[in-house]
Amino acid sequence: MPPKTHNLVYLALQAGVQPEAEVGAFLVRLGEASVPTRYPDSIDRLQKEYTHEVAAGIVTQGKAALQWIKTQL
Repeated sequence: MPPKTHNLVYLALQAGVQPEAEVGAFLVRLGEASVPTRYPDSIDRLQKEYTHEVAAGIVTQGKAALQWIKTQL
């Protein structure tokens, strides 16, 4: 059973997988984004920070990260 954490890099390392630099950087960025989007104190600020372009980039990078993860299993 994996540990309870939102730290994706930690989970990858616990699984014995060393993320490549680009994937690791994305996992860090995604982890940093998860807290304010889960507990929004100011939805207006979040909407300005996470524009359509930013969200689309996260989705694109997420798909690439998932592809990489699948190659590790």
